[in-house]
Amino acid sequence: MQNAEMLRDELIDLTIELCNYPTKYPPDKFKKDNDGTWRAFEKHHYRVSYRIMPNEIRIVRLRHTSRSPLKF
Repeated sequence: MQNAEMLRDELIDLTIELCNYPTKYPPDKFKKDNDGTWRAFEKHHYRVSYRIMPNEIRIVRLRHTSRSPLKF
């Protein structure tokens, strides 16, 4: 249980850091017609997809990398 909590906390911290530097990670390669506002990163076999909006950053998906990626 302790490892799961550490993983959760690390993923949360990484998403909070997006406020300071939202373009830190590359554009999401699975997003069709990506205009550059859709980005993603992987950590500990989890893939976090997010979108940079004018006044906010939206976390749109959290998936384990062993799952087949969805093109959206």
